[in-house]
Amino acid sequence: MTLTISVETLARARPRTPLAVLPTPLVAAPRLAEALGTGPLLIKRDDLTGFAFGGNKVRLLEFLVAAATADGADTLLTGGAAGSNFCAAAAAVARRAGLGCQLVIAGLAGPPGPALALARAWGATVRWTGVPERDSVDAALPAVARELAAARQVLTLARDCLRLLGAGTEAGTEPGPADVTVVDARGPGHGLPSPDGLAAAGQAMRTEGLMLDPVYTAKALAHTPKAGPVVFWHTGGVLDAVAAAQEAAS
Repeated sequence: MTLTISVETLARARPRTPLAVLPTPLVAAPRLAEALGTGPLLIKRDDLTGFAFGGNKVRLLEFLVAAATADGADTLLTGGAAGSNFCAAAAAVARRAGLGCQLVIAGLAGPPGPALALARAWGATVRWTGVPERDSVDAALPAVARELAAARQVLTLARDCLRLLGAGTEAGTEPGPADVTVVDARGPGHGLPSPDGLAAAGQAMRTEGLMLDPVYTAKALAHTPKAGPVVFWHTGGVLDAVAAAQEAAS
């Protein structure tokens, strides 16, 4: 069974608050393809969604904030690592929608990077878990949600997403194992740059002027298939790229 969900289907199924500049461009990157040794390479520029450096996260936030306002919510609650671009974008969306924003961040309070500094500038309240592991956020969110009397909304969004995934499916065209290749590109671990990822990010910067964050997109680009044509989905993370450039220059 193949999952086919168009933008029109999503818009009919859930309310949507337009935020992103869509569609984002799909551009050829011949010099980067040559540097990486791949076939024809196209970059889906979701780093150019145009709202709060949110990259592809803005696509999801369009539906989340519309659902929150339709349900009469007064606060957006989410969490992640201190450098989470989703958290920063959520804070900006909340400000635009006239909602409060509560962020649960893994670790101990410290000097904020670009993403967290922007989230605070957009009015987000930050709570620290005191534990560096990302799982601590998942453990803390339900308690904060109960405190904010917003646990019914989180569950509703999750259930609605499951129902959405069942919409627009077509039988008889289920992809097989040969259609999917799973690559472990974590390198040293989550949140830690890898040498091959940094090298790929440098090639992207020098050849196409593309800014890739060292945590996700750079690692993914380093594992681009050598046989083409290839579409690489650039999901954003520009603030992380700026932070990495600042660190390298210091």
